[in-house]
Amino acid sequence: MKTSDRTAWMTQREFDRMNEYSTSMPTGVVEGKRWKRKEESRWYMGEYHSLEDIGDNRIKYKIRWRRIVIMPPKHAHRVMDEDSLEFTRASGDCVCPDCGRTYRSHPKDNRFLGWRNKPYLRLICTGLLVKL
Repeated sequence: MKTSDRTAWMTQREFDRMNEYSTSMPTGVVEGKRWKRKEESRWYMGEYHSLEDIGDNRIKYKIRWRRIVIMPPKHAHRVMDEDSLEFTRASGDCVCPDCGRTYRSHPKDNRFLGWRNKPYLRLICTGLLVKL
């Protein structure tokens, strides 16, 4: 799983293994604990982060919410046909409409390997594949 300030990229398997708390909150408050929540039609990952020690062995926590984007398995490039692949060419300095970061800062999609077997497409938060 890869994360940024606003997005969590994960495989379907990682998503399926994550506990869901769409109508409640997890009972155990532990730094780093992660869960998923559905709001309207989008999935988000919640994660506890400690803010400060407030004394008497008590810690104040906050929840960081990230939008979930499902990434395909790494081996999927072997069965995908690149000729039928739809992607967009763009500058790496373009700004993602969902998270506000540049396209260059998004993860590479390991399904499609180019020269020297290195991935060359980026997967932005909207699910669009981009060739920089």
